Amino acid sequence: MNFRQAGARRTLIMAAALLLTLAGLLSLETSAAQSASARPSTAGPRTAFSTKAAHRSAKQVAAVDCKPYAILGTRGSGQAFDTDGGFGPQVAAFVNSYMGIKRLTTANTLEWANPYPAVPVAGVDGVPNAVSASLGWGTYTNSVGLGQIALSNELDEINTIENSCGTSTTIILAGYSQGAQVTGNAYQALDTTQRSGIGGVALFGDPLFNPNSQSARGDFTPGRVGALAHPSSRIRPEFPSPQKVVSYCHGDDPICQGFFSFSPFGLTTSMTGHLNYQSTGDAGNSTPYTTRAAQDLAGITPSSAGSQLLMRTAAAADSTTPSAPTNPQVSVSTPGNQVDAVISWSGPASGPAVQGYEIYATNGALLDDIVSSGPGSVTLPYMELPAAIDIQSVNSAGEGGTLTVNLGTPEPDMVMTLNGPAVSHSSGGNLDFSVYATAGQTISITATLPSGDDAGYLLAAPSGDYVVPSTNVTGTGASQTMISSFAVPTTGVYTFYISSPASGTVTVQATGG
Repeated sequence: MNFRQAGARRTLIMAAALLLTLAGLLSLETSAAQSASARPSTAGPRTAFSTKAAHRSAKQVAAVDCKPYAILGTRGSGQAFDTDGGFGPQVAAFVNSYMGIKRLTTANTLEWANPYPAVPVAGVDGVPNAVSASLGWGTYTNSVGLGQIALSNELDEINTIENSCGTSTTIILAGYSQGAQVTGNAYQALDTTQRSGIGGVALFGDPLFNPNSQSARGDFTPGRVGALAHPSSRIRPEFPSPQKVVSYCHGDDPICQGFFSFSPFGLTTSMTGHLNYQSTGDAGNSTPYTTRAAQDLAGITPSSAGSQLLMRTAAAADSTTPSAPTNPQVSVSTPGNQVDAVISWSGPASGPAVQGYEIYATNGALLDDIVSSGPGSVTLPYMELPAAIDIQSVNSAGEGGTLTVNLGTPEPDMVMTLNGPAVSHSSGGNLDFSVYATAGQTISITATLPSGDDAGYLLAAPSGDYVVPSTNVTGTGASQTMISSFAVPTTGVYTFYISSPASGTVTVQATGG
């Protein structure tokens, strides 16, 4: 029989709780968009949402779209499509600055606002979106994907228009927050020929921000990455033709710098640095980042892009980052009837001082942040245990080494209480039922299986070792004894695995004392 190995199958409760912070924080994008002054414009957004750009006739192409410039902008999470020309205040400020510097008008510039959903990551109803943003699935990811499709289709249409007009168009791409993720992804997906028509790309507050990119700009901390760039495999790779791209990040923006704040330490709660790209620069240059991005790109055209390489303004790290934590240990606690896993560790054995830790599920979900210059620990709810977590050392220079801890306690389909009521689960596959017991107790387990069910079972100790070997049994439709008076050698969670291929219900009960 094949038993399923321990692994995470449900969203982590702590991830949801902490990512609720993200939910509340990113909701401010919506309120900022609604309260900011609307971008001067006599027309609303150019299209209603569709995953394909609207088709235009040859006459429409000649009359409207044969223009030397096109600016394609993508707004941030929750920002309304019916204000600021559909751009949101940050992208709208960039567009206004760029057009002003280049002395462009609507007569010679095609302005296109991405009509994608830009789902809000806001409030209680938005928590699944916030969680999915980090986990890589769900509503947020779908929104990003639709944004990429819409932007890519518009780029294809501009190419068609150029062919019809017999002219070339310099294309400028801009995106903020979720829109920066959309825009960066779409640009990186272009081939060499497609990129030749891109005059420049401006990103603000990219959730996948890469501080080591040649395109990175701002007063960011070089050792810190975007909030959704965990694990490191998810960080944005270097841009092709990076000299065409400027990616601005404020040092106090938790979306492009992560939620772990170094001054003071703890989980970042202020979104000011994420919301003020259109109004704020940094200590070295007070010019707003949207204006600076426009200045950066105003001299970049497809024919001269290779001649300009703008250097980022971030200060060098003031020290090196710490090594990985050491000496991980896993134990359990029993608040009420629930059994939780407690993971503890020691600080780095040598090297630069550690000032805290970030704890991630290996799928990138932020679980916790801890301020500690030495050992640390974190408690994870038993029913939500992942197969592994990453513990990353941090200090003022940024994020350092990572320790991966594989949890030995398997996740159960059902949790039993010793001498408590029987628990049931639909059969038809591999199931696991768990019970907490202390050393010196005995455990007996009975099960009711569908009649004729050719099943197999075993018992695993807290270490994961099998203490009752695999045994086959044929179900009778009545209660049967599977394990009788097993002597518990060590305190912890014991898991009864059973493979029940028949359809029906499996009922299991644990007794002892």
